[in-house]
Amino acid sequence: MSHAQWFLLACLALFAAAALRILRQVASVRRPGNLDAPRGSSGKGVAYSLTGAMLPWKKESARLHAAVYILGVAYHGGTFLGFLWLVVLFFRAGLPPVAASASVALLVLTALAGLVLLARRISKANLRYFSSPDDYFSNILVTGFQALTAAVLAEAAPTGALFVYAGVLLVYIPFGKLRHALYFGLARYYLGLFYGRRGVWSDESSRTWRSQRP
Repeated sequence: MSHAQWFLLACLALFAAAALRILRQVASVRRPGNLDAPRGSSGKGVAYSLTGAMLPWKKESARLHAAVYILGVAYHGGTFLGFLWLVVLFFRAGLPPVAASASVALLVLTALAGLVLLARRISKANLRYFSSPDDYFSNILVTGFQALTAAVLAEAAPTGALFVYAGVLLVYIPFGKLRHALYFGLARYYLGLFYGRRGVWSDESSRTWRSQRP
């Protein structure tokens, strides 16, 4: 393996250790017990939390800001695509050239989506008010990862540069805003447990909610 690959593996080990520590801290927090009688199923609540509750028409922010929601979905999708190609390139797995060409086009678009979101945060006073330097840096770091992946796939940049860049990104994830990638699954799980047990999130409550809409 190359030095860049060893660097990426070392960064991956640091990321895994930090992520495991964070997740163990969250899982070990003592939560207050529920004294009320259950009105629904926690299992159904968790399932709904990870599926139906994530649909854009179930989220007020998504309904009111559809364009921003679409940009955000595309931006996150580009990050997933970039990490997928990172694995492929690391193991030198062979894929049809059309897959690389299509991914270049997609990654360019998703990186542009990231730049649009960054420009929006900079240009709007209400967003600047509660933005920290980490908000801007995280966007730039992830957008750069997508752009560099596209450049590597287009044979305009060396693969080793992507391994080093991705390693830095992995190390930064647990310590900055990007750590929400670690919290996301747990947060949705605990929400589902709570609202499912109360009978708020379930198939039945979803149908009732739709029937009561004006």
